[in-house]
Amino acid sequence: MTGTGNGAGCPRARRLFIGGEWTEPDHGHYEVVNPATEEVVGLAPEASGAQVHAAAAAAREAFAGWSRTKPE
Repeated sequence: MTGTGNGAGCPRARRLFIGGEWTEPDHGHYEVVNPATEEVVGLAPEASGAQVHAAAAAAREAFAGWSRTKPE
């Protein structure tokens, strides 16, 4: 893999953040391709359906408190 911004130096870059925790994706990763050059520029995590539902549930649960947070 070539290019920059591939997350190679950041172990969390290829994981999912669900409910306040970094999680390994159930379905591995897929390549992110620059459409102008067709160069692979990184990898993105591929969540399972269960992980998508867990992320949505965590977001719903956090929304009430988060929406009352002042910008500062």
